[in-house]
Amino acid sequence: MSFNWAHYLDVADELNTKTQPPVLVEARKRSAVSRAYYSLFCQARNFLRDSDGKTLPGDSTVHSFVQEQFKANADTRRRQIGDSLDELRVYRNRVDYDDVVTKIDWLSTAAMIVAKSALETLATL
Repeated sequence: MSFNWAHYLDVADELNTKTQPPVLVEARKRSAVSRAYYSLFCQARNFLRDSDGKTLPGDSTVHSFVQEQFKANADTRRRQIGDSLDELRVYRNRVDYDDVVTKIDWLSTAAMIVAKSALETLATL
């Protein structure tokens, strides 16, 4: 059975809301942002592969490829998914690479909202 990448959003939600122990709050919220991105990215990637029959790059360029396939589409729902991927990737890069991330509470909550909405939209395609 194939892994359901949308379950990463469930993990992200748990990471985002669990606050004990306090010393790990920032690490949990950073991880939540990253998991929210990957929940959408992997579902969108697999949609392109399985539903649209796209051949995907086998390297890190797959991230921008998937994003652009959605953003360049005439369907406004697909463009919204592409925009969400873009926004979430910016968030993910911040939490995965920056030593200092301001407004982490806002960022993790925003990532959850964006990912959930885009996954719901993807499910309608």
